[in-house]
Amino acid sequence: MAEIKKISGLTAKSSPTGDDFVVIEDSTGVNYKVKASNLNVSHNHSELLATVSIDSSKWDNSTKSQSVAVPGAYAANSGIVMVTPATRTDADNWCDYGLFLDDSEPVVNTVRVTCTSIPSSSITVFVYRIG
Repeated sequence: MAEIKKISGLTAKSSPTGDDFVVIEDSTGVNYKVKASNLNVSHNHSELLATVSIDSSKWDNSTKSQSVAVPGAYAANSGIVMVTPATRTDADNWCDYGLFLDDSEPVVNTVRVTCTSIPSSSITVFVYRIG
């Protein structure tokens, strides 16, 4: 397999056009001309959707779950939802009470959290969309 030897031909631009290109020369001397518009542009892979409180008084005692409104969660083509405790105390409580993001039946604009035992205090979390 040939290795890339040299990349040349594109000057630094914030927005390359379809006419801009790079030349990739491999170790066998073969040159490949690649349009800059075909190159992958780096972008942010995550977005903070909300900071929410999992309120200690709003747990459903029978299901040991709680649903919280989060605009953008589970919308069509929205990517993966991830929840992270906001502070160390929140993280300790998240673990101590066995909390987890319950996405077994996702509902648009809603995050459902389930626990093994109901927390005695509220837990603040960040809700992200990944992808």
